[in-house]
Amino acid sequence: MPKAALIFLHGSGDTGPGVQAWLNHVSDGAFEAELKRKGIELHFPTAPSVPYSLIGGMPQSVWFDRVAMAYDAPEDVAGLKRTVELVDREIDRLMETGTAVSKIGVAGMSMGGCLALHVGYGMGRHAGKLGMVASLSTFLPKESCLDSSATKGAPLFMAHGREDRMILLPWAQATHKRLL
Repeated sequence: MPKAALIFLHGSGDTGPGVQAWLNHVSDGAFEAELKRKGIELHFPTAPSVPYSLIGGMPQSVWFDRVAMAYDAPEDVAGLKRTVELVDREIDRLMETGTAVSKIGVAGMSMGGCLALHVGYGMGRHAGKLGMVASLSTFLPKESCLDSSATKGAPLFMAHGREDRMILLPWAQATHKRLL
C-alpha cells in the first residue's frame, strides 16, 4: 500500500500519459522516480473528449469548456462539476485502498491546475481535507464559482512562468491572492 498519492491533471488537448511523459522529460525522470522512491503513487487521468469552444466546438480532451482565454470570461460550471466528480471518484478509489485523504494531493498544469483548485478548495467532496494542492501556469476566472465556496485547509503551491503567452501572469497572481 502506498504511503501517499498524487493525482496530476493535464492541460487542454493533452492526456494523462502525455503530461506524465512531459514531466519525465523535463526532469530527466527524476519527478516520477523521486516520488515513487518516497512511496507516493502517481495517477495521471485523461479528460474526456468534449466539444471545446476555443477550437470551434471540435472535440478535444479537456476538463471543461472555455468560451475565451480571458480572465473575465465566464466559467463552465456544469463542466467543472462533471470533472470535479471524476477526480473525486479517483480520490474515493485511493481511499478505498487505504490511502488517507490527508495523504492525497491533487496537482495540475494549466486547465488541469484550475481543476485541481476546484477539487481542493471548491466543490470537491474532499475540499479542505487533501494533503496538498498544486497548480502550474493556471488561473481562476474573475467571477469563479470557487470564490463563494472556497474552503481552506490543504497547503497550496502555485508556480507560473514569466514568459507564458497563453495565461497571463497577472491572472495567476490575482488567483493566488484570492486563495490566500
